[in-house]
Amino acid sequence: MANDFLNSLKAESNQWENTRNEIINEIVNDFNSWVANGGIEKYLKSHISNQDKQARQSRIFGEFWAYHAGCSGTHFYIGGWTWKTPEVPEYDYRSHNYRGIHLIEIQDDVLRQLTRIYIGKLLNMGFTIADTSSSQNNLGYTETNIIIKW
Repeated sequence: MANDFLNSLKAESNQWENTRNEIINEIVNDFNSWVANGGIEKYLKSHISNQDKQARQSRIFGEFWAYHAGCSGTHFYIGGWTWKTPEVPEYDYRSHNYRGIHLIEIQDDVLRQLTRIYIGKLLNMGFTIADTSSSQNNLGYTETNIIIKW
């Protein structure tokens, strides 16, 4: 009896971990598709200001944001790309949960992977990475900054 309970508990934990990894992969794969289709180049062309050009540097911002009344929906964002919880009947775009996983719990893992991919692409494009930083805002959500130079 106790062994059945433990096996059931292990199976549920494994299912949770599998779903968590599937969601992270879904978000990262969507980002990779955007990058492969020239998303970073398009973003930088519209993002880099005259002031940035004079300074020969620009800041790229990334974040996880969870819905609060009167604010935008739950999403991951980095330098021109956004992933929102899919707007399907069983999920509200404002929800912090997706497929049973609380997105706040995976925010650091997702943003770390997105930042690594973004930096790799920027380096391949010939930019220099002057600085990167990651922090928690006053609501406890992760924000990241990449400073590029040319």
